[in-house]
Amino acid sequence: MFCIRRNSALVPIFTFLVLGLLVSCSQVQKPVEVSLKNEPTANKEKFQSLHRAAKSVEGAASIGLSQKEFRGLLQQMATEISIVKDQNLNEKESKLCNMFSNALNFYQDSLVLWQHQQEDGTYDGSIMIRGEVKGIAQKYGFHGSSPTGELFFISKDSIQILWVKAHEQISDASRILYQQ
Repeated sequence: MFCIRRNSALVPIFTFLVLGLLVSCSQVQKPVEVSLKNEPTANKEKFQSLHRAAKSVEGAASIGLSQKEFRGLLQQMATEISIVKDQNLNEKESKLCNMFSNALNFYQDSLVLWQHQQEDGTYDGSIMIRGEVKGIAQKYGFHGSSPTGELFFISKDSIQILWVKAHEQISDASRILYQQ
């Protein structure tokens, strides 16, 4: 380590360097605070029809309806999603549109399970894992059981599980849309 003596010619230079360092450190800029008020908001008017269509599907699923009626409500929701996607969307609106699209996907997969459930006609309402059902079971991690060791089935509750997932997406989207 080097030592500076009082009589040394280096003292004024060293003092100047230390003062310069202190001044430059004191001029460090403070971090800029980001205001949440500058976040883009979602235009509620863009989503009004889509929100209504999603709520119609959600309500109908909870009270019961025919597959044909359910399919018609899903078609209306898909149409409304398409109309919203055709518009110029900001980041928040794109997120909302994706949430409604996710809900639609859950409902569409539940309709496939429902159709197969009726085709299979099992005594307990379970759904045979075959065709499209196999992909849906893998997608959501539905594990099959086999009473005979030959055919595998997933629980009839798989349909309601997908409806709950869709409901969560719609509820989250509604919260973002109306509580900005």
